[in-house]
Amino acid sequence: MLKSIVFTLVLFCFSQANAQLNEVNNVKVKYINWLTDNTITTYSNPSVKGLYDRYIQFGNTAETNLVNNYNFSSPGPVWNMTNGTDHGAMVTLVNNHLFYLVMSYHLKGPLINGQPSNPKYHSTALKDLILKVFKYIKDKGINSTTDFNFSLNASQETVNINNSGFGLRCFTYAACVLLMKEELGQTGEFSHHMGVLGNITSFLDPDNPNFHFTNPGFNTDVVRALIETRLCYVLGQEDADPDKLANMEFLIDFTDNALLIGNGWADFIKPDFTTYHHRGAYANSYGGDALFSMAIMNYILKGSAYELKPVSQTHLKKALMAYQKFSADFEMPRGLAGRFPNSTTPLLDYRYAFALLYAADPVANADAGQFFKRIYTMPQSGFSRNISVKNPVMAGQIAVNINTALTPDFPITQGHFGFPYGGLNVHKYNGYQISVKGTSKHIWHYENSASENRFGRYTSAGAMEILSAGSPKTRLSNGLGVANAQGGLTDDGWDWTHIPGVTAAFVPMNELTSGAGREFNGRNFLAHASLDDNGVFAMDYKDVNSVTGMSALKTVFFFKDKVLSLGSDIKDTGGTRPVHTTVFQTGLPDVSTATVINGTTQTGLNVNFSQNTGSVWATDAVGNGFVIPAGSYTGSVVVKRSTQQSRNYSNTADTQGNYSTAYIDHGTAPAAGRYRYGILLQGGTARTQDFADHLADYFEVIQQNSQAHVVKFVQDQIYNYVIFDAASVFQSDVLVSVDKPSVVMTQSSNAGNKLKVSLTNPNLGLLNDNESYTYSQITGTASRLYRVPQINPVKLTLAGKWKLENPINTITTVITGNKTEVTFNTINGITIQTSLIPETFLSISDRESIKTKELFSVYPNPAKDHVHIVLKKNNIENIKIVNSAGNDMTSRIAVEKRIGSLDINLGHVEKGVYMICIDGQCKKVIKE
Repeated sequence: MLKSIVFTLVLFCFSQANAQLNEVNNVKVKYINWLTDNTITTYSNPSVKGLYDRYIQFGNTAETNLVNNYNFSSPGPVWNMTNGTDHGAMVTLVNNHLFYLVMSYHLKGPLINGQPSNPKYHSTALKDLILKVFKYIKDKGINSTTDFNFSLNASQETVNINNSGFGLRCFTYAACVLLMKEELGQTGEFSHHMGVLGNITSFLDPDNPNFHFTNPGFNTDVVRALIETRLCYVLGQEDADPDKLANMEFLIDFTDNALLIGNGWADFIKPDFTTYHHRGAYANSYGGDALFSMAIMNYILKGSAYELKPVSQTHLKKALMAYQKFSADFEMPRGLAGRFPNSTTPLLDYRYAFALLYAADPVANADAGQFFKRIYTMPQSGFSRNISVKNPVMAGQIAVNINTALTPDFPITQGHFGFPYGGLNVHKYNGYQISVKGTSKHIWHYENSASENRFGRYTSAGAMEILSAGSPKTRLSNGLGVANAQGGLTDDGWDWTHIPGVTAAFVPMNELTSGAGREFNGRNFLAHASLDDNGVFAMDYKDVNSVTGMSALKTVFFFKDKVLSLGSDIKDTGGTRPVHTTVFQTGLPDVSTATVINGTTQTGLNVNFSQNTGSVWATDAVGNGFVIPAGSYTGSVVVKRSTQQSRNYSNTADTQGNYSTAYIDHGTAPAAGRYRYGILLQGGTARTQDFADHLADYFEVIQQNSQAHVVKFVQDQIYNYVIFDAASVFQSDVLVSVDKPSVVMTQSSNAGNKLKVSLTNPNLGLLNDNESYTYSQITGTASRLYRVPQINPVKLTLAGKWKLENPINTITTVITGNKTEVTFNTINGITIQTSLIPETFLSISDRESIKTKELFSVYPNPAKDHVHIVLKKNNIENIKIVNSAGNDMTSRIAVEKRIGSLDINLGHVEKGVYMICIDGQCKKVIKE
């Protein structure tokens, strides 16, 4: 009997293992089909056929280059993979030669009479050449013990990879090893190259003692480069390998963990669904690459036993779909581009990620497919002919299938979006987009390197980018640069000291490059607020690279196609450079391109307008209107049209270009500078002049000082409070005060019987008021780097007696006298919006009338957890539960409605006395 039981258990375990191995091998088949063209038979689409032809062409070129430039019989000295020259040689050999050979070897091409038409498909000569390349790599000393310059910090669970090393580019090699498994195995070389892959991805081994899934998320470099490399390794393992299933399970667990929201400043997806690397937002290179890799993983694993968890799929999709919020067509703000300021079209680079989302789940991701269809069919987009391991022929076929099958979605034409972890506000109206980027003690100002983004110092100093012209909208069509000889965008002549929206010292170019990157400025106030489709950006700005500590309070108010910018407390004590607030800088495609200043049309390059009193209105070179009211600024207004001399972003060459530029010169060492100007998107001459004449009909500035900036959107009666000093008291509207610095927006409607309120806390919940750290202090201390955001309650006091129109678990209300205290439980800098309605109390006669007719009965009472309510009437309108202190607990207590009764769960609240009120009649309940 015992032998029978043991045999049954062994058989069961064996059967389970076989089933799991079958699942892994099914994933392998799908993955190889993704890398090759095994499921393509007709090549009916010429674009797909063209991509295949390019792979064959590049393979032929690689053959020629290898024969002419490599001595396989005498490889020479071994490579040192910690040496830049040697790892560069390895990258070139694999990415520019081996990969194309392997693709040529495995692509069948159009089938003719059921047979591959590609003469190189599984040809003996090409196989021999590929095997020579693999042997050459081995002979150059690449093996299972090679030092690839990896290090793992066990306490922080971060992987540091040489930024230019093979480790970030090893996936192509991994794909080649997997695809050539059979051929390498025939010569006994497969195990050697599997050993190399095992070495590169050893920290992804379940036996790694230094990784324990302590923190959610993971290093973006690993996500974008090494997860797929590890997948190739696992899929390449023999079924008899006892570690194969454990390795696969660990890899999927690791991937799921990497797609969780990263805490603190850690990579890679943040609570606002921007992507992080180097402790800051990166929507191009790092973040975009990582999301694209995860879209491939999601597509490959979907439908298998190793499918990513639903939460992982949700985060991946939300992070990708965030691009349509912060992009205008393909262009995104430069503030999300890290040290690559001219790489601002990641949607062009990663658009196929949306196609893969759809292909993985056409039902749940129909919106992603429709979004892909729209951007695919836009000018400058279309079929991707890039030759890379992320764009195999199969990717092209998937894209063509979606383009044929789906209808496009509609772009977001109206809305306001805050990205607190990106330090970014994005406002859209009528298809226009305007964004503002800030910095704080949570958000670093910019990233550079010895040769990249040398002039990025003011990238986050309130930098404003308007994308309102062109179809599609590009940086070139909006004057954010000028055209080169080929008609493409260039930053020639771009004045890096006059970034639109910025208030900062006007310094020479050599001083601009001297600042340090990735610096936090110690200031707590950086807010991205919204009420419906309108919004507010607010920042307590300090230039961390200024030796004199230049600072300013800056706000921007977004209302439909109109914007109001305010600045106060502009200070630069002891400063030696003039402080400028830049209003606009737009490239002139031609010297005859007109701009307007106070109604006078300007052309040419010899315009030098200056005015220190009175109002000024002007248009930029693409039709946006700007209005600076009289008496609203300190200093003088300057508007120029000229040829500007500058340097390219890497500071390697002099450049020049023709621009129209406007700024307010606040003078040297200002003590209390200020400004105010309005913007009308695509206002043109006539509408901008009307805007200048009637600015007060749109914006009423109620307060503009060191305590607060308060502005009313006149047309929609929206009050906007940027409260720098929590001691401030207000009387203009229903808001009385707040207990912490914050941004509050209110709008009354329905004859005062409804009040919309939103509140935004500029503190992300990561640092206390007295905490501020440098980049190295955050990175070097795990308890800071992985800081879990905390709920930070902010209480605002409103005039009148109000209650929530609908319960929301992040807000509570308490009426005290003729005022209402509304507490918002804020976190991650995200705006919380709600609606309030007047609280009504029964008159004495009404109460006496109700006493004669009991509306409900309660039992048990006292109760330990559940209270059962028997209703005496069919329809009830209002349920409210308050504690003995008068605090409204309704939103915190679960109420289950049944026919003729209610079940109230008091199990999650403290012991005490509670009042349950139904349609004005209240009964006391004791919670034991």
